[in-house]
Amino acid sequence: MHFRASRSPLWSIVAAVALAALIKFFFLDLALVDGPSMLPTFKAGQPVLVLRIAYGIRLPQGLGAYLVRWADPEPGDVVIAENPASQLPVIKRVAWTRPGPRQDGGLELWLLGDNGPDSLDSRSYGTVPVEDVAGKVLVLPSLP
Repeated sequence: MHFRASRSPLWSIVAAVALAALIKFFFLDLALVDGPSMLPTFKAGQPVLVLRIAYGIRLPQGLGAYLVRWADPEPGDVVIAENPASQLPVIKRVAWTRPGPRQDGGLELWLLGDNGPDSLDSRSYGTVPVEDVAGKVLVLPSLP
C-alpha cells in the first residue's frame, strides 16, 4: 500500500500569493481612473487594466528602468506614467514622441488628456521619459 503525503495548504497559499504578485508587478495590473482629464474615453472611478509588459520588462515601479525593452509607446497609445512634478501616476494619451537629450537614446513622450480644459498634462509639466511609463492602458469590458 502506498500513501502519498498531502501538501500543506499553507504552501498553496504562498504559491498563489507569489504568482499574483509576479503578475501584478511584471505583467498586468489594475488601476482606477481619477478625475475628468480623460473624458469621454475614461470616466472617474472607471477600472482599467495596465499591460505592464506592453513595451518591455521592467522592475516594479520606482525600482529602475526597463530590463528589456521591445517596443516604444506610439502616438495614440494611452499609458500610465509618473507625473514628473508630483511623482503620482497619471493616465494620459501619447501625443508625440522624440529622442531624448540623454546619450542612452531614451525616448521622451508628450502626454495629453483627452479632456484638454480639465487635464493637467505635458502642457504643465513637460515631457515624460519613457522609463517613467508603467504600461499601456487597456479598457475593461463594461459589466451589465
